[in-house]
Amino acid sequence: MSIYDVFSKRNRPRPAKLVYDDLPLPLRHSCIAIFNDCFGRWPSASVIDTVLMREHPVISFRQTRVDRVDALYGRKAPRFFEDCLANGNFDEAIDAVEVGALFVNTDVRDAPEHERIAYGLTPEPDAFLDELNARFLENGVGYQFSTEQNRIVRVDSEVLHAEVTQPAMLLLTEQGFDGGRPGVR
Repeated sequence: MSIYDVFSKRNRPRPAKLVYDDLPLPLRHSCIAIFNDCFGRWPSASVIDTVLMREHPVISFRQTRVDRVDALYGRKAPRFFEDCLANGNFDEAIDAVEVGALFVNTDVRDAPEHERIAYGLTPEPDAFLDELNARFLENGVGYQFSTEQNRIVRVDSEVLHAEVTQPAMLLLTEQGFDGGRPGVR
């Protein structure tokens, strides 16, 4: 997965500050494309839909209705996580990103290489997650997926996150740290 530094990106001003309450449409579309590339024909991707439906019954109802209408007209309905990303509010969309990235970081990463190749998942999970994080940054959204924590984390500053927050989170998850105090068991 490569992100190309095309002319329009080089000449677009970077966002002055990060946003924390909106996922712009271009980012939503990028996330859908990343997850579709990652999950391809992988059968376990339906687990993501199940998790999101359980946590968001209102959008579950909306999707069920969409499936029925699409079935009447012979159209293939999008996956549930795609609907959350494309049409959901901020919470629904960011949840879809987090659950999708969690499955990339766990299930896809743990799948044997021959299985990933058979389902068309040839790039490594880190490539997908790196692209996802780069797209968030590119769109000025102040979140990143932390592979260490298996969740979306808020990023207040690129420098602060890389130099302070990430190393501190790693230390807190190491053996011997409990409740933020070293050595307490």
